[in-house]
Amino acid sequence: PPLLSTQDIIIELDISGNATIEVDQIILSTSDNCDEPIISIDPLNFNCADVGDNIIEVTSSDSSGNMRNCLATVFLPYIYFSVKTGSSLIRLCNT
Repeated sequence: PPLLSTQDIIIELDISGNATIEVDQIILSTSDNCDEPIISIDPLNFNCADVGDNIIEVTSSDSSGNMRNCLATVFLPYIYFSVKTGSSLIRLCNT
């Protein structure tokens, strides 16, 4: 099966209360003796409901159907946003 090494990361939500991770943020290394492995991450997208620790599954697979799974933690710190729209103040990720 492919070799796979991951790392835990911290990401911040944007002003809309959303975040997306990229493969290169999580993967430290991956290799296979046949070809370049295909990487999948679940989940990739986060929002206000995900503030705190999130366990994600990273899968590396090769063209022969061999797979390697690893878990990593994505931490989303609570960040309080206030956005003024006209005369209203909107609070995003209000907990």
